[in-house]
Amino acid sequence: MTVNGTPLDEATYVIVDLETTGLEHRAEKIIEIGAVKMVGSRAVATFEHLVNPNRLIPPKIVKLTGITNMMTADAPVIDEVLPGFARFAGDAVLVAHNAHFDMSFLKTAARETGLKTLRNRYFDTKLIAQRLKPTIGFYRLANLARYFNVTHRPNHRALSDALATAEVFAKLLESMEAYGINTVEEASRFFYPKTRHDFGDKKQLAQNLPDSSGVYLMKDKYSQVIYVGKAVDLNKRVRSYFYSGPRTERQLSLLSEIHTIDHIKTGTEIGALLLESKLIKSFKPAYNVLGKGYRHRPFVHIDFDDLFPTPKLVRRVEGRGFHYGPFSNASDVELLLEVAKDLYRLKQCDHAIRPGKLKEPCFYFQVKRCCGPCGGKITTSEYRKRLTAVAEAFDGRPEQLRDELVKRRAAASNKLYFERAALLNRSLQSLESTAKILEGIRNTKANLAFLLAESLNDKTRIYLVAAGQLKSCVDTRHDAKSLAKLERKIARIYFAEPNRTIDIDLEKIENLSLLTSYFNKRNIVKVNIGVSPAATIDVLLSAISSSPKIAP
Repeated sequence: MTVNGTPLDEATYVIVDLETTGLEHRAEKIIEIGAVKMVGSRAVATFEHLVNPNRLIPPKIVKLTGITNMMTADAPVIDEVLPGFARFAGDAVLVAHNAHFDMSFLKTAARETGLKTLRNRYFDTKLIAQRLKPTIGFYRLANLARYFNVTHRPNHRALSDALATAEVFAKLLESMEAYGINTVEEASRFFYPKTRHDFGDKKQLAQNLPDSSGVYLMKDKYSQVIYVGKAVDLNKRVRSYFYSGPRTERQLSLLSEIHTIDHIKTGTEIGALLLESKLIKSFKPAYNVLGKGYRHRPFVHIDFDDLFPTPKLVRRVEGRGFHYGPFSNASDVELLLEVAKDLYRLKQCDHAIRPGKLKEPCFYFQVKRCCGPCGGKITTSEYRKRLTAVAEAFDGRPEQLRDELVKRRAAASNKLYFERAALLNRSLQSLESTAKILEGIRNTKANLAFLLAESLNDKTRIYLVAAGQLKSCVDTRHDAKSLAKLERKIARIYFAEPNRTIDIDLEKIENLSLLTSYFNKRNIVKVNIGVSPAATIDVLLSAISSSPKIAP
């Protein structure tokens, strides 16, 4: 159930778009309903239905939408379609572009059909964009789709427009987080503020803050840390809190309690990101909603010491075996894991299998969801081949599983098994959405140097990452003295302690996830550490000279 206190990234939304015979909801009729159900920013289901309006569709509407009278002649009437849409929507927050239009038609139709539902809270992407992105200028759906460079573009068909609106809304959810809007209730208060408050006199609290990267700590009159944040420009970011404009109730309360502001310079954005995470967990400030504890991120666990291991999704790293991850989206990984186990008919149960003690295969074998190792139906070597394909997919090498999913999807479609094909297609989407994360995790776990592709005048920024942790960030020139200093640092980090492995604990898992996300979002060149410090310097210089975005 989506209620006021539900976090925005956990709430259920139904993004809806209507095509109608005209603009006036009391006189015109709905001819098509399209909707996308989302949990947070992830689409999970769609709804699409033509509606017979029991009247001729005006020629200008036919030209605009492509929906003809012939197309709606055999379609169900709104009395038959609307209850299905109401069940699809449930208690989700409805979202539409220029929502007053769509909601007025839906409410009129509900009243005329005697439907007592569809009294959901709703958000308007046009209003949200106007508040969060005041410089865009034009807020038609097509303009926002171009501005955010979304995949789907509106074409005046209900589902296409709903899909475009859903992508725009997902982008706006990201912007809401930057404004400190974290729950459904806070979003409602922010976009419909009832009062204004002036905190301009508190701008002086930021006057001594530097314009460099770091972390700021807001304190109350008792010197208790009540909020921790990060910034690329500390002065600019903190000053922005005190500008006039709509605010959530939580923001108003925070601003009224701020008495002093301390800061810690980090020199780099990634340093601020990691320090912010650590300080939030240390102080547990009252006004920081997220990040107060270490998340038990999901891993895929395979115990290769078993004769016939069963891959599992786990929340804790403990015991023997390999742990692949950490992952951020458990639902994607869980779907992918279950489908992969079915595809390769891996063992589904937890029963231990002992050599020489065979028994009758269980129900999973009978329904072709298991290869029957308990009954001796498969050798350990053949089972390991199947298991390897799954393990590689969760270790950042998804090619084999991807090919198998594509092949099975095509076969299901050819046999008209459309539900099976749809499941395999969702699995492919889950695989693609995690592929970049998987590759980033794999890279970050390795001993690598990352070169930041941005202009630093006569310097190059180099991140030295070892065993999944940021060991140093160096802005270096290319003269002999600077390179010799860098070589000594590389020797100390990578060669003083050979055969480095990752000691997994919650803090390091959190840092690994933050690093992976940071590097994935930026134009970063990765360089493998060479056989010696000097060889590594040669590799770095070669990478710098071959990349025009990095070379000074």
